[in-house]
Amino acid sequence: MWAGYFRALALLYSGQFGPGLEELDRLMQQNDTFGAGIYEMARVYIELNEPHLALALYQRLMEVYPESQKPILLSARALVRIGHLERAKILLDSVLKKDPDSQPALFLLGTLHLQDKNFKEGARIFAALIDSPTTNAKDRMFYRGVLAKTLVYDRQYKQALEQYNKLITEAPSQSATYIEKALAEMALGQDQEALATCQAGIQATTDTQTLRVVQSVLLQQAGKVEEGIQALEATVPQLPKDPAVQYRLVPIRVSLLASGGKYDQAREVIKGSGYPSRLVDFLLQSVEEVEKNKTDLRGLSLALLFSFYQWPDAALTLYTDLSDQNPQDKLLLAYLGDAQTLAGRLEDAHRTYSKALQSDPNDAYFLQKRGAVSARLRKYDEAVQDLSSALAVTPEDSALHFQIGSLYESQKLNQDAIESYRTVVRLNNNPALVAGATNNLAWLLSQDEKTLPEALESAKKAFELAVPNPRTGLRDGNVLDTVGWVYFLSGQADEGRKLIEQALSILPNQPTINYHLGRIFEGTGQPKIAVVQYSKALDFDPEFPEADDARLRATRLATELGQK
Repeated sequence: MWAGYFRALALLYSGQFGPGLEELDRLMQQNDTFGAGIYEMARVYIELNEPHLALALYQRLMEVYPESQKPILLSARALVRIGHLERAKILLDSVLKKDPDSQPALFLLGTLHLQDKNFKEGARIFAALIDSPTTNAKDRMFYRGVLAKTLVYDRQYKQALEQYNKLITEAPSQSATYIEKALAEMALGQDQEALATCQAGIQATTDTQTLRVVQSVLLQQAGKVEEGIQALEATVPQLPKDPAVQYRLVPIRVSLLASGGKYDQAREVIKGSGYPSRLVDFLLQSVEEVEKNKTDLRGLSLALLFSFYQWPDAALTLYTDLSDQNPQDKLLLAYLGDAQTLAGRLEDAHRTYSKALQSDPNDAYFLQKRGAVSARLRKYDEAVQDLSSALAVTPEDSALHFQIGSLYESQKLNQDAIESYRTVVRLNNNPALVAGATNNLAWLLSQDEKTLPEALESAKKAFELAVPNPRTGLRDGNVLDTVGWVYFLSGQADEGRKLIEQALSILPNQPTINYHLGRIFEGTGQPKIAVVQYSKALDFDPEFPEADDARLRATRLATELGQK
């Protein structure tokens, strides 16, 4: 038995998953209580993004080792991967009834409370983990960091500050802790204390570039604008040349330069930013307003820091105050609306974008933003009206055509969606959107047998346009699913299966892709595996678009199998 187990391990760790799993399966047919083999097979399924299969094995282990916590915890983690959080909580509660101090169970339960935005209960659990006499120093620091961020989400900034102080005492060379502590102090209005924290971090750590950017913003907030500008401009050349980093710095630099009266320099930064033209206009208009009215936009750079470090409430407070003080500044309305959208405050974002449109009802930027929010609020008629109005102003905007195509598609207005996607392809001015539109065209065209040949050509084109992931070498999972599905509908099941299995390796929890693989298994005479795939699809989402058909097919196949 053990010789076979080690043979399987050798195969698995050399990357030969198929033969390795076959060897483990052979061992378990000989002895279905061989725990080491079951654990290893489940581990491989988790690695292969098959949490459902792993869960079945962990549940088998729960039967084999009824007194062990390990299979219960592993089952709970698999359930989290699948998305069944409430079932995971039930398992964790069963562990904690027997062992109230189980750190793995407590931590996983705490993270589930965070997902539910039950921050107080999450904070209670993380605090208990920190205070546990069995927690080692390394884990204590980790739990303390999680607790500090949980308190931030709950807007308990004083309590968060206490945890950051303890973290600095425990690990004085972690630059991120100094930044978070400084932000907590700024959220409490403690400008000088925040500056001192930033300076202490610069002296105590080796990774000081980001700290120096934060320091420049804090100097600005404290009224030392010239010092802040000098600190930032000296740091910018030392930062990574990553375009995303430079892109995020633009409004911070503009805010500091405008605060220091360096308006022409601020304009140069804006014009060289690479930002979309409408945002460039907003930034330039904002600088003009500051220059003309001597308004104060210091809080903008701090709000941007809060947004970047995921302090949503602190950021929203600043954006709201700034917008109230400068009601005509469209840049501030844009940032405020975006922050409200990210925080899930969609009605507030709708009002903000509507306010921006009062001065110019034909502003395509805010029409597009409000249209997107209206769609999420299921105000579909309003969304179509806004996006159509925006298109009347900017008819060559591929993003708008794609957005309204997606809206039509969600409303099952397939012909309208097809025309919108065709326009994106015809305009051909944004490669990423062309690839997405080509893929969506293939999907919609595949739903009519008359246009299936065109769908296949479009799917192949989308596959060519999709850029492979540099790490995995695989293309986008949705593109792989579309082309695989169209191959299957076109009578090429083997090619379809290969591509859809690749799609599932990238998006294992996507119900439609699991359903598609079930259809292929059913169509190629493998009903048992088809039932498994249909069941997995329904388990991920019982209301996904093809759910009714998946239920009917699974029930029919199971009945037929039972009659044999």
